[in-house]
Amino acid sequence: MSQTTLPLSSLPAITPTLGQAVQNAYAQFENRSLQSIVGWTLRTTITGWDSIVIVGGAEECFALIYQNDTDSSQWLLAFRGTASKDDLFKDLEAGTTAFIAADGSRPDVDVHVGFFGIYSGIGGTMRASMQTQLFAWLDGIGEPSTVHITGHSLGGALAELFAFDLATSRPSQSFQTIDWAAPRVGTRKWVAAYDGNPTTAATIRIVNTQDVIPDLPPTTPLYDYGQVGQEAAVSFGNQSHVLDPFTRVLIRHSMDNYLTVISHALQCPTTPWPFTFTDAIKPDITDIAVTPSLPDVDSRTALIAELRTARSGRLA
Repeated sequence: MSQTTLPLSSLPAITPTLGQAVQNAYAQFENRSLQSIVGWTLRTTITGWDSIVIVGGAEECFALIYQNDTDSSQWLLAFRGTASKDDLFKDLEAGTTAFIAADGSRPDVDVHVGFFGIYSGIGGTMRASMQTQLFAWLDGIGEPSTVHITGHSLGGALAELFAFDLATSRPSQSFQTIDWAAPRVGTRKWVAAYDGNPTTAATIRIVNTQDVIPDLPPTTPLYDYGQVGQEAAVSFGNQSHVLDPFTRVLIRHSMDNYLTVISHALQCPTTPWPFTFTDAIKPDITDIAVTPSLPDVDSRTALIAELRTARSGRLA
């Protein structure tokens, strides 16, 4: 299926607020201070299960839920991305599994086994899966007028799983999904089902065209992964070859850098590019955002080649 692209000018005004909530989801997990978000109050947290073969697993905080201060029927759900070694193990479980919705139905779609494991799994002393917690929260607040769903990286994958679950299990529920740097979540059947539903098809994926993560897992004859929704592109990074390729991946994938660039683009819509800014990963360097090109194949391909070379060197 062809990918729909959107101009940044079409991003909803709430987009920077969603980014701040995602930043707070990371801060919550890392035991850092949370920034206040104007007009929104934190109500609860959501956990997920990171299972690891043989050695068990861990329950981790993955998401924050906010309620609007002036319209109590408006809610915001923000998922963080990879922030622990256990998360990384789940990211690397690139096989597929059947999607099972909260209402017990089984749409004929296959999704990333690691992402779905965090979403639906349970272990240890954990009382309820992420999936169960989310729908219990909805049951507890009634039917809100709108749920704003967002997430970065792995959190973007979890956001899409929940969005599809909502569309399947609670088709009357109104929601909006905007994620950041989300990887591919499922196979072509998943893409067809996700984009075949008007609500989930409206999902906006904010993507740095120099970021390799939205191209993962790769599309192969075995798994045939694909992307969903509508893509809103930015393009930023640091081309210094003094930096190792792993650091350049982090720079191009950083939630903080994404939010800096998007906020600038929305504040300066007539002349957003080029734009330089202090990097969030390495504050001693300066990054640059330029006019997006879809896709920035040369930049990503070169970085992937460097990563393979560097990995081979580390394993030698």
